Amino acid sequence: MNESMFGAKDIIVLCSACLCMIFALHSLSNRKMHSSSGWYITIFMVVGAINLCTAVIYPWEETHQGKWIYILNGYNVMIWVEGICLYESVRRVLFHPVTALRSHLLYHLITPAILFFLFILAQFNFMEELTPQTLTNISLVFTQCVRFTYGLVCLKYLQKYRQLSLEHFSSTVIPGFSWLQFLVFGFVVTRLGWLVTPVAYTYLYISEQSPEIWLTLRTPINMLFDAIWLACLGGLVYFSLRHLSQFLQLQPPKQEITVKSITYTEEQVSRLINLMEQQKVFLEPNITIDAFASRASLPTKTASKIINEHFSKNFNDFVNGYRIQHASKLLSSPEGNELSVLEICEASGFNSKSVFNKYFKLVKGMTPREFRVSQ
Repeated sequence: MNESMFGAKDIIVLCSACLCMIFALHSLSNRKMHSSSGWYITIFMVVGAINLCTAVIYPWEETHQGKWIYILNGYNVMIWVEGICLYESVRRVLFHPVTALRSHLLYHLITPAILFFLFILAQFNFMEELTPQTLTNISLVFTQCVRFTYGLVCLKYLQKYRQLSLEHFSSTVIPGFSWLQFLVFGFVVTRLGWLVTPVAYTYLYISEQSPEIWLTLRTPINMLFDAIWLACLGGLVYFSLRHLSQFLQLQPPKQEITVKSITYTEEQVSRLINLMEQQKVFLEPNITIDAFASRASLPTKTASKIINEHFSKNFNDFVNGYRIQHASKLLSSPEGNELSVLEICEASGFNSKSVFNKYFKLVKGMTPREFRVSQ
């Protein structure tokens, strides 16, 4: 049975492609996006739009007939380039690396290129033994696995940034981080979903099972993940239009704080305690480990070692512990009764009520409102 030229699935895919181009054009029109990471995100969106359009207009039933085999290989290359662009944009947004652009790109371009060239040679050698549909799906499995792997690496970068942030920043609310997390998670989920189709078909063929059952499920499954990606792109475009200033504005934490060979004294410990108890630096919402160490006239590595070993905490937990103590005193004091929970949250150095409620319940075992009632 021939499928209609443009069904609901195709409309969803084309809408996603349009959103990709809207974001790309919007980023090109703003100078704040004219950085290496901004250019990579723009290229990522353009390549994504091309891939989506190709998936709709490519005559899959004519694969490996005449010129279409070359177009298919070009499509596979674009799938692989999409993963590289996302990887580079995430890496540069989070860590602002100083790695030489050419040497780093060569590493990520040449290695997959060699593998892909070898794969194409094998593809031609087995063309007569395998069906066109099987060859198509094997090639898609290869390139989509590469793209999905880059997505997983991006997730690892996000996790690494979050962990380093706990050591360097007192606030867990990081402007500009949410949109990037949203993009990467959406990318990984949808690319995994799109990878299911060629993997399932290839498995059924190799195991000599009939693919008819899977073919009936292919369209609704793909449509589900197409809709998820459409929703992700819609949210990303909306965020970019409303909060462009937060794009690419992440403060990169230092990659590592090596503290094994550093020693400290009780006098240095007292300096940190004095900063907290007497000068109350924890009331500053955006205090960082670098600024905190500078106030104590200590190297950042020494201050970090004291917090990690003497207090058995990371910098984020160390600062927020004092904030919770301060908030508890306000909630149980007569003057604090005149303040709302939000006002106490802000007066204690938190810049997010949700984070305040989370830490308060973690430390006290109850919410701020419940704590106030119990006093």
